[in-house]
Amino acid sequence: MRKRKGASALTIDIAKYGGLQVAIVNGRIIASGRTASEVLERVRRIDRSIDVRDIELFAVPKTLATIYAFRRIH
Repeated sequence: MRKRKGASALTIDIAKYGGLQVAIVNGRIIASGRTASEVLERVRRIDRSIDVRDIELFAVPKTLATIYAFRRIH
C-alpha cells in the first residue's frame, strides 16, 4: 500500500490483497485475511494495545479500483 504525498487516496496492491479483507492502522496495512473476524484476530495477535476503533477494515476488490479514505473529525 502506498499513500501519495499530499493526496487522500490510498493505493493497495491488488495482486497481493485482491479478494481479501485488510486492516489499516495509521495509513498502513497491518493484517489481512479472508474474513473480518480472521483479520481482527490477527491484529490482536500482532498488537493487543490497538483499539478496535483505530482500525479501518476494507474488503479489497479483486480488480482495479480506487478506495477513498475519509478521516473522522471529532
